[in-house]
Amino acid sequence: MNEKKADETGGMRLDKWLWCARFYKTRSLAADAIKSGKVRVNGDRPKPSKTIGPGDSLSIRKEAYKYEIFIRDLPRARLPAAKAVRLYEETEESINQRDLTSKQLKLDASMFPRSPGRPTKRDRRDLMKFKKTRTGD
Repeated sequence: MNEKKADETGGMRLDKWLWCARFYKTRSLAADAIKSGKVRVNGDRPKPSKTIGPGDSLSIRKEAYKYEIFIRDLPRARLPAAKAVRLYEETEESINQRDLTSKQLKLDASMFPRSPGRPTKRDRRDLMKFKKTRTGD
């Protein structure tokens, strides 16, 4: 019933649009992001039920990345990822900034390599053997 109302006015709920455009896996994750201030519509902090339409600008922060987009279209249902990209247009500046952020994160990760995790039983035995041979026990 609520969907018919949105279709008649030419708008859609913000949380539903974010879910349909595949920015978030669930509507509740989209609503949580909106409530926590990670999503802005035309520069304002909205509620998840805010009605949006084509031409509105969104600013979305996800982890270290920031998206600046303009809504092109409103879908009737959730679309595959390849088609969901057509629902919005991202600014050139936003694309460049995300690319720079991605490169910086990769550079940071290369400077601090991850450990393989908890040692296995075999690794612990080898380490104990190595320590015994070094101390001369």
